[in-house]
Amino acid sequence: MYVSPRWVASHIGVSLLTASALMASLTSAVVAAGSSQAGAASVCIFNGQSSLLTGVTPAENITIACTGLPAQQEIAVLEASPLAQFTTNVSEQDAAADLSSLAFGESTASGTLLLAYTLPKSFAADDPSAVCPPTQTQINTGLVGCTLPLFSITGTNFANLTLQYAGQPTPQPPTLSLNPTTVVGGEQVSVTDGPSGNWWGNPTGATAIQASDIVVGGIDSSASTASVSPAAYDFTTHVLTTTDLNGSFVVPCSAPSGSDVVTLTEPNTTVLSGTISASAPLTVGSQRGPYVGSLSPSSGPSTGGTTVIITGCNFTGARKVTFGGRRAESLTVNSATSITAVSPPGRGIVSVVVSRGGHHSTNSAASDFTYDS
Repeated sequence: MYVSPRWVASHIGVSLLTASALMASLTSAVVAAGSSQAGAASVCIFNGQSSLLTGVTPAENITIACTGLPAQQEIAVLEASPLAQFTTNVSEQDAAADLSSLAFGESTASGTLLLAYTLPKSFAADDPSAVCPPTQTQINTGLVGCTLPLFSITGTNFANLTLQYAGQPTPQPPTLSLNPTTVVGGEQVSVTDGPSGNWWGNPTGATAIQASDIVVGGIDSSASTASVSPAAYDFTTHVLTTTDLNGSFVVPCSAPSGSDVVTLTEPNTTVLSGTISASAPLTVGSQRGPYVGSLSPSSGPSTGGTTVIITGCNFTGARKVTFGGRRAESLTVNSATSITAVSPPGRGIVSVVVSRGGHHSTNSAASDFTYDS
């Protein structure tokens, strides 16, 4: 949707303003809903709210009151689809915004503003996927509402409001899948979306899942490589790529044996309150003997002499570490979960085994050590 420079100029009193300049300033204005680029000095309230306004309806009036703005500054406001968070250029921003809903005002000499904005009766944008309120799929991806930016024509974004319409869909809870589902302490478990997915994600980048975000039987996991990928939107094909949970965690050595529950919680980066989490069952077997969960490094020269950190479970009292049946040149038990050992000479791929009191760790891919030829 094209906005005539003459039409814009007649509304704000600026003779040399182009539509592209207006849209360039808007592009920076709606990327991060609920934030302000103007600093703590400017404060804007929308119908009594600063970041989230719920239960709005088409044609509703929204009173915008600001303090701390630049004196006698021309201000613009309009409604934009949540897909505007994915925009990278002016034409895409144009397609995600309802330019017919533009409203303008001017701050006073003391930097205050009182402006009445009317939500459009029906949201109009060039992109058919740019709608307000957002669809269920968009909401499940973390695009929780439409955006109302307050910005200057020179490019400064003073405030963003997230709008939630009355009757719009609510986010569906995510689900979680684990593999394997029967483990021992120290073992690695992969995590992926469950049958319905719906992890929210963050359009600006991947959301890391920390070890403390994954709880096994009431105990934080030992390590995590899991993350939720960012959603993405193609303004050419109008295809929304939803979020994806992938990665793994390490079962804590102290996890209770038996039937446990794994709860994974995604950090909530939206303006909505509450948590985003899902649970899945996990069976933890009793582990009397030692368990090797990882080696660092996992390779070294065939002449030996590589210092290897072995992490796992039940290492207290360990007396022997072997590399393919050959005893390590030295070993130090750092803790119940860590051993430092120096590799002996060897060839090929061998298994590192920790022995303690007649019990030996079992072979797995995590315990493989590769000798460089």
